[in-house]
Amino acid sequence: MDKGPEYFQKDARNMMWGVAFVGFIPTFVLLVMMISDGSGIKWDVVTFSFLGYSLVLAALAVFAGILCGQGKATGRLLGIVCSIIVLFNFPIGTIFGVAALVKINKHDFTSALK
Repeated sequence: MDKGPEYFQKDARNMMWGVAFVGFIPTFVLLVMMISDGSGIKWDVVTFSFLGYSLVLAALAVFAGILCGQGKATGRLLGIVCSIIVLFNFPIGTIFGVAALVKINKHDFTSALK
């Protein structure tokens, strides 16, 4: 069965949503640790910077997923940037980042771009 361009666009979109989820995991863990008693984590500039980094990365990855789902070349470029950034979230981010880079750079997806 021949898969059309919509299949590859949805596939890349779903992969970018996975990257967004992986980018949001550290934020969720940090918030849970900060809310629970005895964690020793303070509300300071470093904490807010980390929360901001994670939230911005997740938002950009969701936006890239939406653009990839529409078949836009801008979504591919933004997806590559988000995938490279999430590579540093070892070990799960590395796995998702590599998988997203492979998926986004596939010939089938790049030929389906508008």
